[in-house]
Amino acid sequence: MLTASNGLAMIESTVLVPLAALRDQGKVVSTDYTTLAATWRTAYGAVPTIYRP
Repeated sequence: MLTASNGLAMIESTVLVPLAALRDQGKVVSTDYTTLAATWRTAYGAVPTIYRP
């Protein structure tokens, strides 16, 4: 998919644009792991874990 001639455009239209719309509606939040872990601790009083297979 990514290596197709229109691969990047396809990723943009099928993944990034819908995610941006959900973000703009407040339905999802873009974050990184460090911020997510801090939110998990403060908002939910929980301890985040790291999956290690």
